[in-house]
Amino acid sequence: MKGASLSILLLSLALVLPITQPAHAMKISEFAQICGSAPMPCHEIPFIQAYVGGALDLLAALDEDTEYLAPIYCVPAKELFNTTKIIQFMEAHQNENPSRNAMMLVIQFMEEQGGCGK
Repeated sequence: MKGASLSILLLSLALVLPITQPAHAMKISEFAQICGSAPMPCHEIPFIQAYVGGALDLLAALDEDTEYLAPIYCVPAKELFNTTKIIQFMEAHQNENPSRNAMMLVIQFMEEQGGCGK
C-alpha cells in the first residue's frame, strides 16, 4: 500500500505543480532529490519511469522525422530503451553536474550505451 500512496502523491504533484508554478526543466539535483527521498528504488518510482518514458518517446519521434538516432542506435532497441538501465545510469551520474538538465543524462546514456563506434 505504501507504493500506491506514493504513486498517488506523485501523480497529484504532477497535476498540481504545472498550475501553480511556471514550467521548467527538471535538473539533475531535482532528480536526485526525488530518488533520494523515495521509500523504493529510483527505477520503481512511477514519476521517474514516466519522465524517462517521455524522453524515449520524444527521441523516437525526433528520430522518425530526422533520423537523429542513426549514429548512436547500433544497439538493439530492447537493450537500449530499457528504462531501468537508464534510470540506474542517471543515478550513477547524478553528482556530476547537479544544475544540468536531467534529460541530458538520458541522451548521455544513449550516446554511451548505444554508440556505433564500439
